[in-house]
Amino acid sequence: MKKKLFNLFTVIASLICGITIGWFLKAKLQPNPNAQTPLRSNSGYQLTHPLLACDSSFDADAESLKPLKKDVEDIVAQAKNNEKIFDISVYFRYLNNGEDFNINPEGKFFPASLKKLPLMMQYYRESETDPTILTTKRPFYSQIDNNAQTTIIPKASPINGQEYTAEQLIEYMIKYSDNNSFNVLYPALGENKFDKIYKDMQLHYPNSFTAREDYVTTYDVSLFFRALYNSTYLEPENSEKALKLLTETDYKQGLVRYLPQDLPVAHKFGIGVINDENNNPVGELHDCGIIYKQNNPYFLCVMTKSESKDLSQVENTIAEISRYIYQQVINK
Repeated sequence: MKKKLFNLFTVIASLICGITIGWFLKAKLQPNPNAQTPLRSNSGYQLTHPLLACDSSFDADAESLKPLKKDVEDIVAQAKNNEKIFDISVYFRYLNNGEDFNINPEGKFFPASLKKLPLMMQYYRESETDPTILTTKRPFYSQIDNNAQTTIIPKASPINGQEYTAEQLIEYMIKYSDNNSFNVLYPALGENKFDKIYKDMQLHYPNSFTAREDYVTTYDVSLFFRALYNSTYLEPENSEKALKLLTETDYKQGLVRYLPQDLPVAHKFGIGVINDENNNPVGELHDCGIIYKQNNPYFLCVMTKSESKDLSQVENTIAEISRYIYQQVINK
């Protein structure tokens, strides 16, 4: 009888042990829903799969950033009540540890001059196999002045009839957001090459370059800046060159207005007017970039839609969000 009981106990113990081991192995083999998802380039290589970013998702509830997110949400709510801003997204991310928050992450916007950032990046990418694409001089000619109707007129622009390299035109395009340079550089590169960076980063890109639709989020824009900061899309020399140009952007009324003048900020703004589904004009103003706070750089992107014709009201909101976040960061 004792032997039978012993055998029964052994069988039960073995079953329990087997079930426990099986459960443990199953748990170990299951994908972790909280694990970071790496973003890899659709490069077309057979044996490599280049890493662009360590993760392609955001933790909107980073515990350490909850108080900061709540305060920024209050600024956003007040702006929407008082300044006729009816849509706004804010994305913040510490670049060294990846902690972030996103307000209105699903909000989509027309990038306007933010498209100049990936165009610059793709030119530098092409130059890594064909350096002449940046250094060959060609006569500049633009039939129409593409800056004439812009809200913020560039302070400098190339002159018709004079010769410029693509690198010089890129400088006009980034520093002064010059549309004439953009409208020469884009067709010279070609749409198939221009949209390659979007494909590599698995971002939506309209079927037509001339399409005026809301198709980017604040998080989408962050991937371009993170690729430059981490030098995962361009060689380090070109990433450094691109970010250096972005620190020389002459637009000072948004992110950088209340920041220390000696603080490097690599940023790009975009402004445009898009008609909504009722054919009513909607003003969009965005400013996104890297704030190089010593030992703790961070990315901030604010994108807005507004009924207001007074641009200064929207600029005030972007500047105030940036000011408040910087104060909280330096006090950490």
